[in-house]
Amino acid sequence: MASPTAHPEPRRLGSALRGCLVVAVLVAVAGCGAAPAPTLPGGSPSTSTASASVPSGGRSLRELNISNGPEQFTVPASVGVRVVSDQTQQVTLVIGNPTPAQVGGYLQRTLPDEGFTVTRAAADAILFTGYGWTGSFVATGAISAVTLQKQ
Repeated sequence: MASPTAHPEPRRLGSALRGCLVVAVLVAVAGCGAAPAPTLPGGSPSTSTASASVPSGGRSLRELNISNGPEQFTVPASVGVRVVSDQTQQVTLVIGNPTPAQVGGYLQRTLPDEGFTVTRAAADAILFTGYGWTGSFVATGAISAVTLQKQ
């Protein structure tokens, strides 16, 4: 007679799934010929019209030299992007700093003001939509990732 299979606690299963998601994002980005993190120009921030709506302490995708994704989406100004995949239908950022908690907190505060609808939020995961894009933030350990996908 086979012994019953032990199942992880629901909370641990969720953490395991989030960990797998981050690994999947890293593998997908690496498989898409991702470029290394962009070199940001020094000097003053861009004065384009998109930057006028960037919240204090934020930085737009365009300021990170990312061509795709919704113009209204921002990340913390101190963001350190480890890996970026900038494609017409999908943008992925793997973020090394600030901490995942700081990135998540920033997104929870700013997404609604930027016109996005947060559909689910937790300390280590956020799902949102807006401007014809769906987005997700996921955190594990010392890194986090944001994926934006054209609907």
